[in-house]
Amino acid sequence: MKDFDLRRTVRPWGYLARCWSCQSAWISTLMMMVTLSAMIPVSPVVAAERVLSRRLVRPLRARRNDDARPRLGARLRRRSTSQANWRSLFDGKTLGDWKKTEFGGEGDVDVSDGRIVLQFGYSMTGITYSAELPKMNYELQLEAVKLDGDDFFCGLTFPVADAYCSFIVGGWGGSVVGLSSIDGADASENDTTKYMNFKKGQWYRIRVRVEPERIQTWIDDRPVVNQNTKGKKISIRNEVDLSCPLGVSTWETKAALRKIQIRKLP
Repeated sequence: MKDFDLRRTVRPWGYLARCWSCQSAWISTLMMMVTLSAMIPVSPVVAAERVLSRRLVRPLRARRNDDARPRLGARLRRRSTSQANWRSLFDGKTLGDWKKTEFGGEGDVDVSDGRIVLQFGYSMTGITYSAELPKMNYELQLEAVKLDGDDFFCGLTFPVADAYCSFIVGGWGGSVVGLSSIDGADASENDTTKYMNFKKGQWYRIRVRVEPERIQTWIDDRPVVNQNTKGKKISIRNEVDLSCPLGVSTWETKAALRKIQIRKLP
């Protein structure tokens, strides 16, 4: 059997250097040919090509692995950062620093199965947090579910410096989302107004970020509000005064809450 001359089996070096996929295909072919050549008498040319393959393949493999490590590390660091520094405001067992809000006509509030359940009220039921909180440069997040009813199942009232604002989810008949209030206008009639459908029995992850001159909100990681607050008057409706400094309320709707968390921003 004649010796293999690998120079005839591959394309010119200039072509192979153009893209990694070409190099990968060439390397695979070269390795197979080197393996086959070990089974036949070796000529000086083939021996030289074996040496060349060892010097080329190993550095390329090492470089490929080294390139992958930073990318993987960056992804892990981003994931770790996104999950870090959250402080739980609800232990899943008791109300703790939360108190039932005495709106008048409110429904019962109880804890079961790791949830805070807000029963029907006439018109509102809610809870208010009584411990110390940041007023700026922070994020809040929670999960909420509508169990019954046709109006907002999460009215999240939160501090904005020396003022307060509410993020209404599913108001005005069940579909309006927005901030109440901006320059005195409710969530149903300002620039933050959105319309979304919410299914009963489905949990929604709600997040609010408060920074100087900006309020942002998300629902299930979908951006909903990105409001520039510079020069704007931030306020709340009179009905939720008792939700300050931090509270969650419903309007003639039964709902449940869980995974209530807060974190300070850098």
